[in-house]
Order: sequence, then C-alpha cells, then structure tokens
Amino acid sequence: MQITAHGLRLLDLSFNYPHIAESYIDAEIRHLQSCGVQVFAWSSQHAPAPGPVPDGVQMAVGEPIAPIVARFQPDIIHLHWLMWNQNAIDVLAAFGKPMTARVHTDTTRERLQMYCAHPAIRRVYIYPGDSERFDFKHDKLRAMPVVIERQPAVNVARDRRLILRAASLSPRDQAMMVELAHRLPEYRVVMCLADNAHKGANGTVEEINAAITRFKPDNLQVLWNVAPSDMARWYAQAGLYVHTFPAGKTAAMPVSIGQALSAGCYTLVRNQPRLAGMVAAAGAVYASLEEAVAQVRATEHWSDANWATREALSRAEGEKFCADQAVATMLKDWLQFANLREANN
Repeated sequence: MQITAHGLRLLDLSFNYPHIAESYIDAEIRHLQSCGVQVFAWSSQHAPAPGPVPDGVQMAVGEPIAPIVARFQPDIIHLHWLMWNQNAIDVLAAFGKPMTARVHTDTTRERLQMYCAHPAIRRVYIYPGDSERFDFKHDKLRAMPVVIERQPAVNVARDRRLILRAASLSPRDQAMMVELAHRLPEYRVVMCLADNAHKGANGTVEEINAAITRFKPDNLQVLWNVAPSDMARWYAQAGLYVHTFPAGKTAAMPVSIGQALSAGCYTLVRNQPRLAGMVAAAGAVYASLEEAVAQVRATEHWSDANWATREALSRAEGEKFCADQAVATMLKDWLQFANLREANN
C-alpha cells in the first residue's frame, strides 16, 4: 500500500546530483514523485558523470538557496550526506522549514551528535546498526537502508560465467577485480566504473592500471560511466556480483550490492558485518582474494535448481532496499512535520 503525499513540496539538497554512481538519491526522488511529492533538487556542483534528471523535477546547481526557498516554498528541506557544518545548518534553519538529514557514506559520532542537537533538524536517517556502532542513541535517529530503484525486468539470458563489479572511483579495492579475472580466466569479468571527484579517485585509477599492466587479463572489460539503462542489463545478465572493499576499512551500505541483489545476482562481499547483513543467505562473504576465487569456483557445481533458488533469495533480499519499501518511514515523517494529511492507496 503506497503512501500518497500530494501537495508536499521538498527541497532536496546534495553535492553532485544527479551522479550515475550515486543513484540512491535519484531512487528516492523518483519514488517520492510517484507518491505525489513536488521536488526541487539543488546540487552544490555539477556531477562528473551525470545521469538523467527525472521529468518534473526542478533543478539548480550552485545557485543561492534563499531565492529558491522564496520561490518554491518547500514544506521540507532534506540534506543528503552529513557533511554540512554547523554554520550551513544555521543558515538553512533561518528559512523556518522543518529539516531532515540522510547518511550516505560513513560518518562520526560527533557528527551525529551535532545534527541531533540542532533544533531545526527534525530527523536524521542513519543506516541500520549505526546507533550501536557509534554507541549513540537519540530520539531523532531513524534507521533506513540504502535506497535503490527496483531493477527492471530485462530480457537477457543469465550468464553464470559473467562476474560484475560496479563502482565509482572512491577507493574500493577495485584493482582486486583485475587479479580476480587473472585467477579465473574461463570467466568474463566486467567492471563498470564512474568518474567522481572524491579523494583518492586518481589513485584508484593508477592502481587499476598498474594491476592491468601486471596481470594482463584478456577476459576483463572495463567500461566507463555506463548509463542506468545499460547498467540494468549488466545486472540482469551477470550470474555473479563481487563487491570489493579494503579489508581494513568499514563499509557504509553500498548501493551496488542492493542493485545486484534486486537483479538476482549471486553476490559476494567482504566479510564485514554490515556487508554480510546486506546479502544474508542470498550470497557469501570472503576474507581474501583466494576465498573469493573459491566462492566463485563453488558455483560451478550448482544445479539449475540451485541457481534458481539463489536468484530468488537474492531478489527477496533486494526488496528491502527498493524505494517503495525503504522510503515509507521518511515520507510519513515529512507529512507529520509539514502538518499534511497522510493518505494510502
């Protein structure tokens, strides 16, 4: 039963919308539109790998926010990332609109405390498990998973020897995929990368190129800035999805894992609690390259029935990240903050 929110006006503030590798914001916006929300999307800078802006969404990049608020008259101001400092929040609070904030990548206990302490911030949406991990609880905190659009049905055959990885250029141990291809020469390995301006992007490219020079895998295909519609075909076709991540770092909640699960891919992730929790019984974890290779090899002995079961498990796990499931709590909050009536279809 979908909530409807006709008349709700949302000013959605982010840093480089619409970025094809940061599709969680786009997934939220598209679903909110389907619920009747009018959206004005503001970005501080142009995305280095832009995706399409949904029809009907008003958009501004780098413009002063005050005239937009005066003209658009939002009911809610929603901040993506917890990178806005105290001064920026104070400036936005002066508009007198209810404000909410949304975690995307990792944050800190101090940031969560600052946001929750600010009187203009009505709610902070964090990833499941963040309260425990940061040892911080507050009435304003609400757990909300990463948000994706449900993967569309694509008429392509599933290739059980196709391994996929999709990532931006934030350091995510993408070079591991090069060696994985080298270790699994009978598999096709496709890595879809998207430009970004994040710290470490240039180093990531250098690491990937160095690995390619060293291993020279002829079964590896590297694609750049793949359009969302084409990305959906890769997810639909891939039998396996391998999410790489540095062993010594803590992952946030990667959108690509949700997309891979939603598409029915058998998904392998680094053995970190949050990543393991995302795939649950639908995938497997690895602690090293050798374990990842072994997990891939293990699928070679699966029957058709086993593959079908795994695909169904993946799709079921992926449902929890789909926008129509994940955004409901946030939308209910906004209707309450804006003193608008909630309706259900």
